[in-house]
Amino acid sequence: ATRLKEAAQARLEAGDAPELDVQLGRLEEAGAVAAWLEAVAEARDARVSLAALTGMPVEVVVGADPLSAAPLVGEGGVEPRADVRAAASSLRSAQAAVERERAAGLPPLAIGVGVEAGGGGPFVVGPRVTLPIPVRNQNQRGIGQARGDVARAEAVAESVQARAAAELASAAGNLAATDRAATLLGDAVPGAESALAAVQRGYEGGQFDIGQVLLLRGRIAAGERGWYTARAAMAEARIDVALSRESPSLLGDQQ
Repeated sequence: ATRLKEAAQARLEAGDAPELDVQLGRLEEAGAVAAWLEAVAEARDARVSLAALTGMPVEVVVGADPLSAAPLVGEGGVEPRADVRAAASSLRSAQAAVERERAAGLPPLAIGVGVEAGGGGPFVVGPRVTLPIPVRNQNQRGIGQARGDVARAEAVAESVQARAAAELASAAGNLAATDRAATLLGDAVPGAESALAAVQRGYEGGQFDIGQVLLLRGRIAAGERGWYTARAAMAEARIDVALSRESPSLLGDQQ
């Protein structure tokens, strides 16, 4: 933007451009400085957040391509997710509690030794089994509560399983879109700098007027931002896929 302003000033002095070109050049420069300062602040805040989350130093080198930070995503694993396993374990525990409550409904059975003597005869020693009355107390309250816990655990397990299936299906679709986007965009950063330089030369040579230059510069800047925004969205999509699959790549290099 500063070079454009200076070129407009030079053309004005040469009588090839009006004063308006210089004014627009100054306004473009002011807008660029504001955008630059905003980006500096955003980058600083992002580095502080990164340091707080990871313990890395604030001055750590960060790659320019957002996709470079995304984990590698392969095929989904065959093991159920941790939340699905946890819900299934809770259901089994609730079902076992029902059996314990049913067993608690049975009276205690005492086995011992009995001694009998009758009519002056010899003592008779033998086993003795004691069973209190009533024979069964049912324990309906405990069993009912346990069955209620089973019903709740079943509902939770079904909900977690459905959510996991939906997330996995959505992740597969996102991964397909991400792969398609990667093919379209490629890994090379758009040559915004060279494009801006070409527009600058066109203005200095009189091929473009100031309106055309500002329009082209805006499109170039928007395209460059779009490339980074798309790559960031692709990175987030890969992270979501890795999360839904509990991919070990999320842990990074642990050696």
